Amino acid sequence: MIRRLKLALWGFAVLALAALSAILVMDNGTPVRLRLLAYETPAAPVFVWLFLALGGGIATGFGLASVSLLKGRVAQRRLRRELGELKSSEGDP
Repeated sequence: MIRRLKLALWGFAVLALAALSAILVMDNGTPVRLRLLAYETPAAPVFVWLFLALGGGIATGFGLASVSLLKGRVAQRRLRRELGELKSSEGDP
């Protein structure tokens, strides 16, 4: 039951994202140039810049989350190793 609910929620999220993407494409087709100090980008529609910003944010979030997860797993492995050493030394008089 919960698995079906999760699948339905993911499906709804994907459809909502697709609908939002379609709205962004239709409403933001005007080409713009972005300028940062002396650098100016080639003209591209606004939705391209929005998708690039969204993709960059998602990639950054996944990258930071994976680093945090990796640190947690390393700490967990170290603690398990220490626990095993304590249990083995406890059994040896």
